[in-house]
Amino acid sequence: MKLTQYTRYTFESISEFGHAVETAPDRINGDASTNSSVDNVFSLDDAIDIAANQGGYWPEGAEGIASVAIDATTATTALKRALKLDVVGAIPNIPAYLAGHPLTMISVTQDPRPKKFLKLGVHIGGTADTRQTTRLNRGKAIMAIVEALETEGYSVEVWGLWRNFDTWSNTAASVEVCLKQASAVWNAHTAAFALANTSFQRRLCWRFIESSDSNAMADSYGNGRKAPHDDFDLYFPYIDPTVEGKLKTPERALEYAVGIAKKALTK
Repeated sequence: MKLTQYTRYTFESISEFGHAVETAPDRINGDASTNSSVDNVFSLDDAIDIAANQGGYWPEGAEGIASVAIDATTATTALKRALKLDVVGAIPNIPAYLAGHPLTMISVTQDPRPKKFLKLGVHIGGTADTRQTTRLNRGKAIMAIVEALETEGYSVEVWGLWRNFDTWSNTAASVEVCLKQASAVWNAHTAAFALANTSFQRRLCWRFIESSDSNAMADSYGNGRKAPHDDFDLYFPYIDPTVEGKLKTPERALEYAVGIAKKALTK
């Protein structure tokens, strides 16, 4: 399914998203956001408070982030037009000719320059039995990647996504929350709530969908296994069993995240 077929809900900050959930109308369908049987760190009220009033501040989720190195020389290059003095070329360099300089022509070249802006997307959804420990391992690994890229001089824009499709209702929705603008200072203490906490998905995103125009999917909430992600340079997918096995320990999760980052940078 193409992204244009998804009903998209975009928020420029976690605070904006928190307020949207806080002021959402009464549920039209579904009540999973208040279910106490799933593995959640916070209640719905506490999750709303952290997002709306504290900007996602959850420092516990940012403790012990590993340090990794991402080789900047592997960055994707973009070809840009550049002018070059040469002995032959498309444009005469009259001043150089009159001065007797050997490089009397100007040629147009394609100059490869590293791409230093990256739009990073993280699908924060996962199967129903995904545990908080798994989310924490994965979230810390992704945050380590962001910190490494920022250290290398990249401007990284970070988005938390709940991008699901429900086959029963044939409904698709994409909740998109900006966790860091490209020009903003990286703050893992606020990003961790979305990237490493099950309550962001199971409290806030579910509650929003239960009250939205896409409420028909609240019977099952769909899944993001095949979510399109061409709008991102670097993307971490939905957690299904094939992914979860790679996130059992912090070390394995970091290896998994580094592998995705390096592959994306060399495309």
